[in-house]
Amino acid sequence: MEPKFTAGYFTQIFTVFQELIYFSRMEDYAEHPDKVVPEIFKFVGEDLTGIDLGLSKRVKNKGTKKKPVHQKTIDLLDEFFQPFNDDLADILGDEKWRYSRDNQ
Repeated sequence: MEPKFTAGYFTQIFTVFQELIYFSRMEDYAEHPDKVVPEIFKFVGEDLTGIDLGLSKRVKNKGTKKKPVHQKTIDLLDEFFQPFNDDLADILGDEKWRYSRDNQ
């Protein structure tokens, strides 16, 4: 039987290594890369003064034909990940991690 990584283990790890773990949502990066990327660099101790990261240039994935995902698949994934998202929101003390498709 494989060991499971649970919120309990994460809480212990996070408590000890809190200063070494940075969390960022993909949604935040997609909407505001000009804010998120400097936060990440600041977290790891890098200075971005005078560096152009080209964040003002938006690149879209053109020509990709994506098939729609079945609603049942979306619902199953949401249901599966909900307890993990809830645990993360509780641990970090931040409701933005309590993901809900209704809040998108």
